[in-house]
Amino acid sequence: MPTVGLALALFAGAFLVHLVRWRIALPSATARALLVTFVFGILGGLVFVELMARILPGLATLLPPEPFGTLQALLLSLAFAAGYVMTYPAIEVESPTLVMIQAIARRGDEGLARATLFAQLNDEVLVAPRVRDLLSEGLAVEREGRLHLSTRGRRLVNLFFIWRRLLGASAGG
Repeated sequence: MPTVGLALALFAGAFLVHLVRWRIALPSATARALLVTFVFGILGGLVFVELMARILPGLATLLPPEPFGTLQALLLSLAFAAGYVMTYPAIEVESPTLVMIQAIARRGDEGLARATLFAQLNDEVLVAPRVRDLLSEGLAVEREGRLHLSTRGRRLVNLFFIWRRLLGASAGG
């Protein structure tokens, strides 16, 4: 149990750093900032806990008794962080489905005409934020008014193509 408790505490500490950092100012490259925040937050938290356990011996009783348990806690907290980082994009931007549901719900029993829905779901709502994300994350660059994949963007696309081939899925989205 100390292993899981330490893992949760390390993740919670890094999550708190993430919340504070995002409240101060939203980073332009959020994916990279999330990775750095969680990896260094968890590693820094582990160093802090280990130092505090030397200063306050009573704290050591709450930690895993052997180094392997500490390593397990570290890996588990990093796994929690990986899961959060992978799901964060769904939280960060408006989901097209949720935007549609919210627009329809706001109209209540009256309902919403299809043409009105299409007019509300323009490129500024659905496409522009994602283009800004591609540029800020360094996955695309803009030259002469045209978007081009960066080296990082090409690597990511190739990774997804390989993954889709392994799964037996078509090359489409």
